[in-house]
Amino acid sequence: MHFVMSEDRAPTVEMRSILDRQIASASEGLERDFIELDTEFHLALVSSQNNSLITKAYSDLKARNVRIGMSALGATHVRQDGVLSEHEAIVHAMQSGDVALATQALMDHLTSTEAVLMK
Repeated sequence: MHFVMSEDRAPTVEMRSILDRQIASASEGLERDFIELDTEFHLALVSSQNNSLITKAYSDLKARNVRIGMSALGATHVRQDGVLSEHEAIVHAMQSGDVALATQALMDHLTSTEAVLMK
């Protein structure tokens, strides 16, 4: 996270756009679209590292990530709201330029998702 933000490569505009579409998909009850947008959101951040090997590895895991995402949503119905607010916190922190806040927001998101999947 520090590298992306220190190099001023944080994809906040792209991530904001994806998040807005994700919010719309949630309000329309389109769970599969929601999860695919979730993957796009994460891929935007991964791609900003400008490391083609990591980006390709993450892209290759898309089908697996969609299955995991659907499982996480199925584990608790309120998870969509949690994901949206966690994504909002990540974008907001990145837009503010606060590396520590952005890192914490990202870690909170990963921890929340892990907790849901481990139940």
